[in-house]
Amino acid sequence: MEFQQILSKIGINLSDTKVEINQETIFSKENLRKIIENIDRSDFIDGFSTYISNEECLRKTLLPMTRTNQNTSINSFAEKNEESLVRLLLGIDQIQTKLIENILELLPEYAESSERSNGISSLIIENLKWLDYISNPKILSEKYLEVLEIVPEIVQKEMLAAISDIISDSEHIFVSKKLVELIDQTPQLLVSILDALGGLRNSNEIERSVQNTALEMLVSSKSLDLPAILGYLFQSAIELPETAENVIS
Repeated sequence: MEFQQILSKIGINLSDTKVEINQETIFSKENLRKIIENIDRSDFIDGFSTYISNEECLRKTLLPMTRTNQNTSINSFAEKNEESLVRLLLGIDQIQTKLIENILELLPEYAESSERSNGISSLIIENLKWLDYISNPKILSEKYLEVLEIVPEIVQKEMLAAISDIISDSEHIFVSKKLVELIDQTPQLLVSILDALGGLRNSNEIERSVQNTALEMLVSSKSLDLPAILGYLFQSAIELPETAENVIS
């Protein structure tokens, strides 16, 4: 069964301009879960990947679906806040991990030109936030960090700002260690990384490492960055009282 045929069976239609759904998303999601259990999942994923290889098709899947009811069409984003098709698909455990990988791999392509992508990179990031359940937290965090390293700085900052809303709690330590390493590679991201680390649960060892790095970079930092860096240092001194004297001096 083809990708679009399956969507049709669960009440979803891919029109030329939008994705339409004729019932509550919870019902479509449950029906899709049952279908996925009895088909070759790779065929469905390949069909989805082929569909979103077109920029406008990708955009449609990232925007909230439009709820249709007989002859009445209601903009669900304004009225019922329906999920996007991507969010609905990410709610299916059996295909979630592969879909996340495929979507993140598209991010660099649309991050190259903010004018051309017209916000697609931001939509991708937004769709990954606050997932109810993450099937494979390790793969998500690894892929996210992999992409983070190769996108333009403006998108890096956006990804860093969203990281605590995307990464599973079980991956906080791993991600924090990688972000500390990233400071050395991209010192211009210091403030964004400090903000990102503030949203993650870190060990005292990591906190001390970041504190030392921030102290070392304080002298060479831009004046605009100083308030954020100093704010982090003072906060870290409160959380790690044994380091207060070193920070103040």
